[in-house]
Amino acid sequence: MTQTTAPPIPKLPGYTVCMPQSLSDKGFKKGQTLTYLNGYQRGSAMPMVNDVPVSTAQLLGMGLGSSTKDMPAYSSTLPSVDSPGSLPQWVSNDRKVLRFFGYFQESVNESNMENHRIRKVILYYYLEDDSMHVAEPRQDNSGIPQGVLIKRHKLTRTDQSFYCPSDFTVGEPLTIYGRTFYLVDADVFTREYYATNLGRVHGPALPYPDDPVEAYRASFGLVLRFWAVWDDRDSMYGDRRPYVLHYYLEDDSVEILDVNENNSGRDPFPIFLKRAPLPKVAVRANTTLSTRYRKDQCYSPEDLRIGAYVSVHNRDFLLHDCDNFTKAWCRDNLGSSDAELSPIDITELFEPPARNSGIAGGKFLERQKIYKAQSEEIYTYLDLYVGGQLEIHNRTFEMTEGDEYTHTYMENNKHIFIMADTDILVKSLRAQVQGKSEAVRSAFIEMDKSGSGSMSGEELEGALYKAGMKFTRHQAVVLRRRMAKDNTGGVLIEEFLGTLGISY
Repeated sequence: MTQTTAPPIPKLPGYTVCMPQSLSDKGFKKGQTLTYLNGYQRGSAMPMVNDVPVSTAQLLGMGLGSSTKDMPAYSSTLPSVDSPGSLPQWVSNDRKVLRFFGYFQESVNESNMENHRIRKVILYYYLEDDSMHVAEPRQDNSGIPQGVLIKRHKLTRTDQSFYCPSDFTVGEPLTIYGRTFYLVDADVFTREYYATNLGRVHGPALPYPDDPVEAYRASFGLVLRFWAVWDDRDSMYGDRRPYVLHYYLEDDSVEILDVNENNSGRDPFPIFLKRAPLPKVAVRANTTLSTRYRKDQCYSPEDLRIGAYVSVHNRDFLLHDCDNFTKAWCRDNLGSSDAELSPIDITELFEPPARNSGIAGGKFLERQKIYKAQSEEIYTYLDLYVGGQLEIHNRTFEMTEGDEYTHTYMENNKHIFIMADTDILVKSLRAQVQGKSEAVRSAFIEMDKSGSGSMSGEELEGALYKAGMKFTRHQAVVLRRRMAKDNTGGVLIEEFLGTLGISY
């Protein structure tokens, strides 16, 4: 009689047998892994099975034989877990970021002016989760899309492992996704972190390479402004004409503007010289081809000095002053002193030719420094005003009038030319009319012989003298220019007396 065996259990859902961890273990509860430490949530490690019986392993179909030496070490592949007495990494390193400064070179193939660009970047490494991101600071008028170059995530090396803080060193290159970044500096916190936690000291900050595009962006919109004079009175029908010279630092180009004066008899052309590099060498005429000059053949900021001449296509322009920004820039970048930037104190005298006078007009005194009589002081721009006198070589010269450019320049710089400050004059006149309001009103009414209620500049000056006011002729001219309301130069008596606080 043969013995029959029971058929095997079918491999269907619900018919399989799951052996316990240990045949003698009767507790099948799941351990607690979520706890709190110092008020922060943290996760504990899952309990690991280290002593699986051999028979159990065989029943599970692992085929490990009679020994447990060949079993894989599962715990070695699990992520590291913080020790129970320490805070998690994402808590202890919260908001702690390592910051490095660097750059990368970008090839430029579409321009003949440059073959590469230097693009500055900032590398951020977040200690809380070992992620990184790379950003390029935005710059005005760069023409390049800037901002975040590499979004924040865990970056990998070429061997597919993740970057860590030990991979970053000031002065060493760093390759990320095929692009090489050069680290030149790190902030204070980053240097302290490496010295305290890793025992490493980064080297000193390194300079960025020279970049012509960066120099252009740094000087974009910066303009040096000089006031110049072209004296052409030696030629027939020549004249002394004022100009404004602009030097653009971004591309070393020069522009010269004509200063239009009232009643000058000239057409109001706004530009004398179009913006372009200004050559210092002789310009070839009668050529149909445009000539390009080297940078050393054109004017630079070092060539523009107060008192120097600038040759503009065989015309000599004298630079006699500059604005405040130009003075500050020359002090900071060229090392110019205050004496070199002050307006020039050089005097030159001309005698206008008078027809049938029998006297040859023209240059009376060469351009030079003129000393005051019996003194070691020279005449300066502060000694020049309408009504003033200059004693030169035993001759007395009285200044009777100034042109439109002179008056405008002095009024725009009234902090230097006190005679052109009408506010100071009005305050002085108000103080002088105290207790004499009736006498001043009578003097103005008497001077208005036509009864029109307005008077000319000469009549205004005469009325003030008659009322006993003290002032200079230059102040009277400036006051008339301020109070005049129409092209005739007339001043309304009622408005002027109201300025002094006197009713008409």
